[in-house]
Amino acid sequence: MDLRQTYGAYPYTQCSALEAYGVCAIGEGAKLWAEGRCSPGGDPHEQPGAEPRQIPIPVIFDVPAPCNLSFASNIDVEYFAPMYLGDRITRTSRLVSIKRKTLRVGDGAFLRQEDTYTNQDDVVVAIVNLDIFRFVAPDGRDD
Repeated sequence: MDLRQTYGAYPYTQCSALEAYGVCAIGEGAKLWAEGRCSPGGDPHEQPGAEPRQIPIPVIFDVPAPCNLSFASNIDVEYFAPMYLGDRITRTSRLVSIKRKTLRVGDGAFLRQEDTYTNQDDVVVAIVNLDIFRFVAPDGRDD
């Protein structure tokens, strides 16, 4: 049975991201999707009463800084090739820029991370740029 005919193209933005960010094991995203668990509310961590899970953002949060708070300010996704059920998607991350800035929320910096996603044939299927502002609140709060 060809799962692509049954389920269509692999929904990268949901299940492959689950794998890439460690929510499930590599290769398990397609299974979760096939079971209908990647649709809205399908992530086991989105179920009522479940503990929220911090998605690891390896490059931006590996930069040493005296910051205790952060928020995402932008994400750009550019797709170059289709992704299909059974593809092995690999992510390579790099820090692109750091720009110090003081905003009303506090003193900090915008950090940009570029993630390049390739398939098993080393074809670039997507590039994601993520901007996060890491900062220290003026009153020292960390909520």
